[in-house]
Amino acid sequence: MKKRVYLDFSIIASIVIFFTYRWFTEREDAASEIDAIIPWILEVKKNIFEMGRIPMWNPNWFCGGSFVLMFKDLLNILLVIPFTFFFDYYTAPKVALVFYLIVSGMAMYHFIYRILKDRDAALLGGVIYAIHPVHLAVTGFHGHMAFSIFYVFIPMSLLMLQKAFVKQNTKY
Repeated sequence: MKKRVYLDFSIIASIVIFFTYRWFTEREDAASEIDAIIPWILEVKKNIFEMGRIPMWNPNWFCGGSFVLMFKDLLNILLVIPFTFFFDYYTAPKVALVFYLIVSGMAMYHFIYRILKDRDAALLGGVIYAIHPVHLAVTGFHGHMAFSIFYVFIPMSLLMLQKAFVKQNTKY
């Protein structure tokens, strides 16, 4: 059987997009984390690209420091900023959430294929993991960016543990 990785990845991506297309047609409630993160995205992007400095640097605060270090979603903001170059500030976090769902499905596909060596089972596992109701509810309805990024690292960490146990090597 020929390799069909790109076909499998496109199937995972199309199924995730099918289940999440309504995120872009309907506006979320005001309590969403996406609405709360937009001003921070604007501020961090302005500080990095226009002023060329560490985001929100204040030299008079504790002998120099950044206010963003106190903000728990700095990683989420930094991972959304590349999407703001192509989309507006309200759509970019949603595109990032969908992108992380697709990448999590691809990571689970890779993990299952490495264990079972069966592309059909890996495709099914990747699709089920990407469109799992908990993933869609947490990322789509609540807009928790940190959880959507965390779902990508679960299959990767499991693959790392599996390789470490099989090879009995600390390299992984």
